[in-house]
Amino acid sequence: LHLIRALIDATENAERHARAHRCTIARNAAATETLVSDKAAAEERTRTELARRVEAEAQVQAEREMSAYLFHEFRADLQGIGSAVLRWSAGETVSPSLAAAARASILHCKELAANVMDVAKFNSGELVLAQEDVDVRALCEEVHQTMSIAYPTGDGGDEGDAGRPAAVVRRVVCPAGLYVKGSPRHLRQILRNLFSNACKFTERGSIVIEASPVAESPSTVDVRFSVCDTGCGIVAEDQQKVFRKFQQVSTERGGGSGG
Repeated sequence: LHLIRALIDATENAERHARAHRCTIARNAAATETLVSDKAAAEERTRTELARRVEAEAQVQAEREMSAYLFHEFRADLQGIGSAVLRWSAGETVSPSLAAAARASILHCKELAANVMDVAKFNSGELVLAQEDVDVRALCEEVHQTMSIAYPTGDGGDEGDAGRPAAVVRRVVCPAGLYVKGSPRHLRQILRNLFSNACKFTERGSIVIEASPVAESPSTVDVRFSVCDTGCGIVAEDQQKVFRKFQQVSTERGGGSGG
């Protein structure tokens, strides 16, 4: 009987020790899981904070680039406006072409001011691009007319001329009755930038603004816009420069800081 009792006691003690060991293992596992969870949470907080810093730095960089872009654009327009104002204030006659170029520059400044408002709206999450019916041919002809005033093709005899030879032929190729939905102001700005670059670097030949449908369905139409010129072109080793901010390929007629 004593032996049996001793065996029972030993078995019960072993079970108690086993239960205590299992409890210890469970507590250790829970503690380990908590540590792992805390570590994962800390790592997630670190990643979130790093993402916020990267986003903030990107926003600051974008604002710097926008400021540089606006300075570059305003500087070009103010030169044209200033030339007309200085001549007028000095009592000199302002030629019609110079007055027209100054007017085009003023209108462009108004568009740039609207762009500044767009940036403010974008940063506050309130930017909504206009979705209007755009007469594509009328818009292209408007760009052609205003930019031809800013960059005349005369022989340089008029004080407002940019000195471009009359050999440069400019035209619009676009079917009538072509409409798209979008923001006319932003589309106009893109075409103006392309057309002005073509005017600066084309000595002879032609500059063509073209818009043509490339895909159509009963309810939609895809339109390709292009500005083609017979200017000096860009050599292969310099072509990647046009995709870098404020880079410009050197030419005899060039100048400025790029865009």
